[in-house]
Amino acid sequence: MPTPEQFQTSIKRIKFLVENDKRQECIALQNLLCQFKDSVAKIRLHYQRVIETYQRDIIPFLQSHSYLASDSVLSIIDKEYWETYHSKILAQIWNCSRSKILCHFMRFIGADEIAHLITQSEYKVKTELPLTKSRNKTRNGKRVDILITDNKSWVIIIENKINAQVSKHGREDSQLARYRKWVEEKYPASHFKQCFVLLSLRNNRRQCEKDWIYCDYLTLFKGLLNCGYRDRIIEDYLATLYKLLPINLQITPCLCDIKRIEKLIIPGRPN
Repeated sequence: MPTPEQFQTSIKRIKFLVENDKRQECIALQNLLCQFKDSVAKIRLHYQRVIETYQRDIIPFLQSHSYLASDSVLSIIDKEYWETYHSKILAQIWNCSRSKILCHFMRFIGADEIAHLITQSEYKVKTELPLTKSRNKTRNGKRVDILITDNKSWVIIIENKINAQVSKHGREDSQLARYRKWVEEKYPASHFKQCFVLLSLRNNRRQCEKDWIYCDYLTLFKGLLNCGYRDRIIEDYLATLYKLLPINLQITPCLCDIKRIEKLIIPGRPN
């Protein structure tokens, strides 16, 4: 059994340890608060730069392209994520009477050779074109999203993806491979200049195969915006793309959240 002196010594040690823990906890809390202040300062600096960029570049851009803020037809009917509707509109935009727009787009994605051929002939644009009926079950029900050809010397195949991935049947029999095989049967490379384009809103870049050109919807938006031609159809479709793409994110709510955090966590911080 401990003596009174030993008991007093134990009490003093416990008090020392408790007080030491409190000091350490206070120091740790102060360090954490300092780190938080530094982080908030960096965030403020970052968003201040965002605001400056927004005011310098984005606001003038939106003012000169006010139609982007309008409700598009696809958004009104709640079809902005339907691939078929996008393909139909693109077919109208790229029809033969507007060959310069198609030519500009093909050059924009790096298909210069076929862009040159487009200017030399008339062509047709087809959408949702069913593949030739075959006993091969992998082809039944499959459709080419957009096919553009002059039926003489060149053909363009566009596989359009919004939120879907490129489908595969087995390890090697991919959707793109099947489409290419079908094109080779109908429009052989010995007689036709072939161009294959994977157009995608979501990131399908890894699924893009050899000899296919990958084009995301931001590139499509830029291409149409700078094609040198504008009418109500193109403006309406650009408004659809603008709302689909992350380029129209608002920064104001983020800044409000930061100021609210500062007010709660760091009392006395000037507004």
